[in-house]
Amino acid sequence: MARVEESQFHEEQLDHHADPDALSEAPGRVASIVAAAEQAAVDLREQAETRAGERIAEADRAAEIRVQAADEEAEEILGAARSQAEATTSEATETSTRLRAEVEAARAEAEAALAEGRTRADQVLTSAHE
Repeated sequence: MARVEESQFHEEQLDHHADPDALSEAPGRVASIVAAAEQAAVDLREQAETRAGERIAEADRAAEIRVQAADEEAEEILGAARSQAEATTSEATETSTRLRAEVEAARAEAEAALAEGRTRADQVLTSAHE
């Protein structure tokens, strides 16, 4: 880090009567101090930009890691959902097949009962006519 160097001033340097050239050197000293301050500001700005860039890069890496973890978790959730959907579909298919078989058995039973009822009714009518 650049530091602004401070000039040491003594009373005799400020005495305009003692050395007339001392006053003429003041603008050069001021310019030197200003240049040093400007350079220090540039150095500080560059350091701040470097640190900011490093922090941004670190934040980007952390965000990428979080996104990757979220993607992996989403894939796990989707896999579990697919497995559950397949199991539910399989169960529904089995239930549907079983219910169809029960309905067919009940229909056959009902048809047999109807046929038996018609036969009895015919027998009752025949008996009644005789």
